[in-house]
Amino acid sequence: MKQWYRFCIVLLAAVALFGFANYAAYAKSPPYEDNYGGIWRTDWEDVMFSMDYDGLVTGAFDAGKGGRLGGVVRVETLHGVWAADQGQTPCSEERWGSRYWGDVVMVFDYGGNGLSGKWGACGEPPSTPFTGRRLKMLEMNATIPIPSGKPVPSLDPDSVAVPAAPGSDYVDATPGIGGPEGTVPADPDQAVAADVGPAEPPADFPTLPDFAPVRSALTDPAELLPPDTALDTVLNGEVWEIDALVDKEPERYLSVGWPYRMAYASYLPLGKEQPMLDVRVYTGNDAALKIIEGTGRESLRDARDCGIVEGAFKGTEYGRFVLWFRHNGAALRLSGPDEPLVQKLARILLDRS
Repeated sequence: MKQWYRFCIVLLAAVALFGFANYAAYAKSPPYEDNYGGIWRTDWEDVMFSMDYDGLVTGAFDAGKGGRLGGVVRVETLHGVWAADQGQTPCSEERWGSRYWGDVVMVFDYGGNGLSGKWGACGEPPSTPFTGRRLKMLEMNATIPIPSGKPVPSLDPDSVAVPAAPGSDYVDATPGIGGPEGTVPADPDQAVAADVGPAEPPADFPTLPDFAPVRSALTDPAELLPPDTALDTVLNGEVWEIDALVDKEPERYLSVGWPYRMAYASYLPLGKEQPMLDVRVYTGNDAALKIIEGTGRESLRDARDCGIVEGAFKGTEYGRFVLWFRHNGAALRLSGPDEPLVQKLARILLDRS
């Protein structure tokens, strides 16, 4: 009986020690299960950010106004700060080299491809809600182009508390988050709760520009369009001709401010109306091309990876087969009536210098 009693004491001690160790690990080592870095389309801004293995975030938005984002991820939540060089009403003090700045919180859903968040300006608690979805994932520690070259906003990781065990409260010291006392419920879903705020962003927040005056030095995409003679005889034994050509398009701008150019050509067998093949070539910096590819992938039905080259993907759109891939620094979109024909066209383009 005494031996059984001693065994129970040892067992209880081990369970208590194990539980304490688990609690300590939970309290001190926030789990970064997912990489949330990527290109995000949100109701607030189109944002690109990367994440490192310590949960630190560096990002950019609205290149025309020098938008920068920094922060830290703790338990599926990004506690962030933003700054921009332009806006309507400046804050009373300057931070990170800008008079336009504020706080933002993003809570990521399971799997990390959707988020809900709130943002605020000039030190006010984040209160205006927004949602978003990830267009493209970026690898850990990916380099983000910061448009203005000014300091990226940052938070001290120790200032963002990790949730304590359920049933207790914890202090969130992130500026502007958690109310005047900085105390929020332990439930992570409530950690960013705040007044819903106005339905529209306040006037002092820098909005996305319709046109961003950024530099123009992009490769001419028309140079990468294949001439119709490149298709002759090698594609279905036909002689091909260009049916439509768009090769003088001016530079355009994504909502985040990055420029891109596009050229387009459609090809038909001589004297026939089918099969029609389309080629679109996009040039720009890598960040811009990733946004374009992400939007393209979203528009496809049954989108899936394709092994023709690394990063290629395929699917169907409006009953036509579509293939996206990179070549010579450009993003190419090929479409046609069926996969074998488009794959042959892709091989022709890949074999060209």
